[in-house]
Amino acid sequence: MLPRRTGLLCTGMAIAVTYAVGVSASGVDESWLFERYRLGDTDTIRAVLEAIPESSDVGQFFRGVFEIDGDAARFYYDRVVALWPGGPAEPWTLERLWQYHYARGELTQAERFYNFLEQRHPDHPNLNCRPDFSVRSNLIQFDTDRGPSPVKGTASSVAGWTVQLGAFSRPEGAREVSRKMERFGRVELRARVIGRRELTVVTVGRFSGREDAARLAEEIRTSTGIRGWVVPLED
Repeated sequence: MLPRRTGLLCTGMAIAVTYAVGVSASGVDESWLFERYRLGDTDTIRAVLEAIPESSDVGQFFRGVFEIDGDAARFYYDRVVALWPGGPAEPWTLERLWQYHYARGELTQAERFYNFLEQRHPDHPNLNCRPDFSVRSNLIQFDTDRGPSPVKGTASSVAGWTVQLGAFSRPEGAREVSRKMERFGRVELRARVIGRRELTVVTVGRFSGREDAARLAEEIRTSTGIRGWVVPLED
């Protein structure tokens, strides 16, 4: 494996960043990509996205991850399941599909895709905590289907890092989640307007280093099945 040097656009300036990326004839190493995705390192994946062949299941999956419109992202995921059954991107795609429907309150469809994931890929790392499909979630996804907006600026330019768990249409729903998250650290609730909707955003933890926040996000995912996003602190 040879290191790959990639240009990353950051605050209007192109800076060279070297990633230890496995390179093959078809592009970036797939196992490395999904490991970065599992760890929530979407910034690194975004930097090498153009090196991932769009005509592959992996290329379709990650273009869905970074698609702004949720319905358009669903188009990419449907293609992966239909055209590349059993491929390396299938388990991660089924995971995105059940989460997509669960967030929309479409529990029958969500459970169907979760069951597919459970049956076809029982060793998938994110199957440790089965969601409750009997009650409607009041979790509203962000205005994109890829989590919070990418960070602008460098790691040294932000005050710190936290784990953002979701944005809720009902404040009581946010408070319920915050109570469950208290064992992981300091929980904060903030009112924000996202996609023209007034929502309550739940975050947990305050860290000076992004790596520490990423470790907490992984601990929460492993313990609860809830996927958090590492974002800069808001003063």
